[in-house]
Amino acid sequence: MVNAPVQCSACFKTSRKSTVLGVTGAQRSTISSTTMTSSSQIDKPVWYTDGAKAGSNAGAGVWSVGSRTELSYTLTGTASVLQTELFAIGAHSILERGYYGKHIYICSDSHTAFRLVHSTVVKSGLVKDCVDLLTRLGSVNRVRLLWMPSQSGVQSNERAHELARLGASRHDLTGQCHISVDLWVQGPGMRHTKALLSGPSEELGTELINLDRAQLRLVVGLVTGHWHLRKHLTRLGLAQDSVYDGCGEGDTPLHLITQCVGLADVRNDVLGTSDNNFDLGGSGAARLLRFARESGLPAGPLWS
Repeated sequence: MVNAPVQCSACFKTSRKSTVLGVTGAQRSTISSTTMTSSSQIDKPVWYTDGAKAGSNAGAGVWSVGSRTELSYTLTGTASVLQTELFAIGAHSILERGYYGKHIYICSDSHTAFRLVHSTVVKSGLVKDCVDLLTRLGSVNRVRLLWMPSQSGVQSNERAHELARLGASRHDLTGQCHISVDLWVQGPGMRHTKALLSGPSEELGTELINLDRAQLRLVVGLVTGHWHLRKHLTRLGLAQDSVYDGCGEGDTPLHLITQCVGLADVRNDVLGTSDNNFDLGGSGAARLLRFARESGLPAGPLWS
């Protein structure tokens, strides 16, 4: 087993200009490595972690050798395998043990997760949560992250994997742990799309892949704002007037879908709302296509 210890004492601070987090070289702990032939060499607290995906479900598992603690988490199905592994490494159950003055080992078979945790620039809220927990744990303990090859035959590592698969096999949505999607909400730009989509949606993904090319092009154009309406065409120099005839205001997809008074009846009938709280998630693509059709929005370029 390869030992890649990280002494978690770095200080993170949010940049005012973006959601990117950074640390200086002086703040980042040093990294060293040793080779260990067996986990039996360690007589300190050892936590084995792993993540898993099973179809549209996801899970994370944590197993402690010393305390014989086993934890299985069911995560939202939109989580990637990497996200499940980061969630397991940063599990709050380790912090809640109240360790003080201990030498703690946290094991994982994910090189990528360890690389992200130790990166000098963090762009993910989940990675930041993981680093914050390790920093708190390392403020009163010595913490080492150990990489262990998957399927290496180490019983405790296999047990963590079993717990992760158990979490991914559950279908109880009420007990799910939600992976943060704060980068979607807090990230710069994408104002138009964020107003119509609150975050990742498996149902939406399934719906989109079943659309034909023309339908998919229309949905993407309306959601991103890059569609053949007057405001967009004016920016491209292809039209002189950017006002929608039905209300006298800016002719943008976001305005027409959420605010235009001239389309209030159609919006209420098709989208089920008369105000600006429409969310594309779920079966929103079908409703959006119907709204475009009944509103008379162009289904393609206005020029031949």
